[in-house]
Amino acid sequence: MNGLCPCGSGKKYKRCCGVQAKPTSAANTALRDYTQAALTFQEQGDYPQAERMLDRALALESGDSGLWGIKGWLAYAQGRLDEAGIHLEQALRLSPQDSRLHNIRGQVLMAQAKMLDAERAFGKALTIDPGFVEAWCNMGMLQLQRHQPEQAERSIRRALVSMPNDGELHVQLAKALYLKRDHADAMATLRRAESLGAGGVATQLWLAMLLRTQGDLDESVAVEKQARSQVGNERELVGLFTELGRYATFVGREQDARYWLEMAVELAPDQPAPFSELAAARKFSESDRALVENLEQVSLATTGEPLRGLEFALGKVWADLGDFDRSFVHYKAGNDAVRASVPFDREHYVAEFDRLVAFFTPERFAALPSGSESDVPILIVGTPRSGTTLTEQIISSHSGVAGAGEMDYWPRLGKALMEQYSEKLASELAENYIGHMRQHSATAQRITDKMPGNFQNVGIIHAALPHAKIVHVRRHPVDACLSIYFQNFPDGHTYKWDMQSLALFYEQYLRIMAHWRKVLPPGAMIEVRYEDIVEDVEASSRQMMDFLGLSWEEGQMSFHKQDRSVFTASKWQARQPIYKTSKEKWRQYEKHLGPLLYLSALAGY
Repeated sequence: MNGLCPCGSGKKYKRCCGVQAKPTSAANTALRDYTQAALTFQEQGDYPQAERMLDRALALESGDSGLWGIKGWLAYAQGRLDEAGIHLEQALRLSPQDSRLHNIRGQVLMAQAKMLDAERAFGKALTIDPGFVEAWCNMGMLQLQRHQPEQAERSIRRALVSMPNDGELHVQLAKALYLKRDHADAMATLRRAESLGAGGVATQLWLAMLLRTQGDLDESVAVEKQARSQVGNERELVGLFTELGRYATFVGREQDARYWLEMAVELAPDQPAPFSELAAARKFSESDRALVENLEQVSLATTGEPLRGLEFALGKVWADLGDFDRSFVHYKAGNDAVRASVPFDREHYVAEFDRLVAFFTPERFAALPSGSESDVPILIVGTPRSGTTLTEQIISSHSGVAGAGEMDYWPRLGKALMEQYSEKLASELAENYIGHMRQHSATAQRITDKMPGNFQNVGIIHAALPHAKIVHVRRHPVDACLSIYFQNFPDGHTYKWDMQSLALFYEQYLRIMAHWRKVLPPGAMIEVRYEDIVEDVEASSRQMMDFLGLSWEEGQMSFHKQDRSVFTASKWQARQPIYKTSKEKWRQYEKHLGPLLYLSALAGY
């Protein structure tokens, strides 16, 4: 049995997953033949036949975790992701310390867009086998998708230690460096990828984008032209142009983003993806009406995930054109499509806030041990779309502050922290958190974490880091909720896909913030209003900096010129000077917002 093992290790089956097989002597020949046949069919791409042979092997040796792992991989390769997960869970029950199985499971979870679970699976594989190159590669790709360029760079460089001549891996490293805005290093890395044989169309187009970034427009156009000449059908470039436009948006290169995305839309005016990206990258005008009407027709023939993105894009574009009723129809269609497959458990949701209120009493705070006296962290919290990105831009434009963006450290730890809390755990939580922050800046006096949903985690954060400062950003509730409703967030935001559940979310947010006001000691948290910031940015920024114990700097008035990447839904607005058009935007949609309007009085607006 000399076939390569499908688990991705690069080893032969008999020295990899086949190690688990220990057949009885009577079944040895048949088991060997069935397994060899399955591997042969797998290498030939005949997956159904491979599965039939594998099922016969499993009938003889059902306790072989390696065979179950291959069965999971075959289901994964054919797009049967739920089934693949079931087979891999069976394999892991038999061999819970098999790094290869965790790696395959991570790939399945990644394909299901369960990114946090995938990261845990790859992390488990690497904990078991720190030298597992395939898992480092997968972790790096996942971190790129999750817009974590610092982490992606480390993972990919770790893989390159064992695979220094892998040109495609160098291309992925260049993408991480680009997102970090290390454009010179990204260019050098792409040149290295070329020298290693990864000189295909994708690499050349990335070179063209980096040349454009460096201001070498003539050479950029020449490289782009050369790349396009290598493609028979230019529609094949649509995905690449869309990727380039998306990355350019992240780093604040709006003109570059529009350049690539407009070419993608021109090549494929009937494809939703580039249009959806372009809708987020610029404002549409009457001159675009023919394109928009064309996409309306495209939407009638589109289904699934592409339609979801297109509905949200058309909602935004019709708002640009001033047709708010038509805009709302599309936003509602996008939300309704997700709600149909993403349930929301109202009772469970409220119960989670009940637990927080009951646990974090003033007496409990006084008794809980702290984990660190560090004042490095600045937590910026609020609802999504409340102005946390704007607030971070202002604060992190101070010379002594670095912005870490949205860190998922606290949300990913789970709800069991409260019951497990101890002096040892507090120290670990604080030390690891600050360590994650220091990955963004080793020298900054203070570092911001603008994860809005940390409004739920204020209690555990204050317990572990009592000197961390918390900035709570408030916004008119209907504006905030409407802006959430208009975003094509991941499915995990289960509360946002209909207005009734969105209203309940906001009620619980108001409830828990009122609780934190009562139980936190003075000086732990400041509350600022988004509307006050946009009315007088200097007064608001001075107030925040005074709270943080930092001197105000003139440069904070030019916060929108910061040279840093932004990955949130506010990535476009973060590049603009203060504008007031988002105030009371809800009035344009007022007749559609009945389930939300009562929140104004509830929030004191």
